[in-house]
Amino acid sequence: MFGFSEAFIGEIFVLLLLVPVLTRSLFKKQKYADSIVTVSPLCVLLSIVLIFIYGLSWSRIITGALSVLVLFTNMRALQRFGSKLYIDYYSLVFRIAAAVETVIIVCTLVVFFFFRPPVPALYPERTVYTGSFTHGFTAGYELFRRIDLVTYRYGAYDGAKPLIVFLPDTYTTSEDSEPRLRECAQRGMTVFTGDFYNDGSLQGFYSLLLKSGSTKRFFLHHLVNANETHSREIRQKLIARNMREAESLLVLAGDFAESVIIAAEGDSLETARSLHKKYPLFVRGVFDASAELPYYERGWADLFFMQPLDAFFMFYKAERSRPGTVSFTDTVKRFFALQREERENKSSIRFAESLYSYMEELK
Repeated sequence: MFGFSEAFIGEIFVLLLLVPVLTRSLFKKQKYADSIVTVSPLCVLLSIVLIFIYGLSWSRIITGALSVLVLFTNMRALQRFGSKLYIDYYSLVFRIAAAVETVIIVCTLVVFFFFRPPVPALYPERTVYTGSFTHGFTAGYELFRRIDLVTYRYGAYDGAKPLIVFLPDTYTTSEDSEPRLRECAQRGMTVFTGDFYNDGSLQGFYSLLLKSGSTKRFFLHHLVNANETHSREIRQKLIARNMREAESLLVLAGDFAESVIIAAEGDSLETARSLHKKYPLFVRGVFDASAELPYYERGWADLFFMQPLDAFFMFYKAERSRPGTVSFTDTVKRFFALQREERENKSSIRFAESLYSYMEELK
């Protein structure tokens, strides 16, 4: 819609709803009841709904935080409206706070516009599963039962060519590589991939984060910002779990494909090679998804386009860890320069072309 993604439109809509709440003292006559203030709790509710539907991200966290801030600023007005009282006056403190918050929201809208995600050009076939690694996974959604796996299939499969099974890196999900997988589908290949939410490798709070579709993606992206020793410990557990996830995907792929080619990157590459040795007749080859493509060697998939604001926080963290002082302005310039360079290099297209050539060589 309007050339923007649905999640982006939802975030902008919530922020725009906050503006009349903050600026009402400039336009509303005092003799009327202050009913527009009821929009502030609605914005908080909508922010939660956005996170529940589209998952956690920095843009939704910021949207929710601003909604809560506006709600607290207008708490007194809400109490008066609930008691069916009319406005007596807007205090100077409220006017100053409202003005500051309005400026922050306007600036946030500008930032969101520059870091807006793209509109998907191709929606994959999506299937949800319940189950476990031990008992297998069954397709179908059941009310009040947690979703344990979501698979995505890009392109129609006719059996003429091997199916491509894509394995993302440790800190990314299959959704983060959508531009590459979409390009493969447009070149006649069929790509099968998935994200698991049935986790037994981690315990406690981290396990809960990985079991939720609303939080797993955000948690994996920003795990690199945690304590290095702690992060390495979690990473090893996730790598060990990677083999079970990959084998489960192969089982599901075997239901409709006679043979597959595994495209993997980062930590998943070693898993793919092990599966190739274990199932040589079914797994015909392993393709390095980041080979000769420096952009993907960072381990961030296509986050610079899929979730630009989240990618910027990761990029900023990486830049700050480099020797020498890097200013915030220079970091912003480098981020957009890298994004612009990647658009010109078209790595997702080069990835699809390389994979297609690899598939042809295996004939």
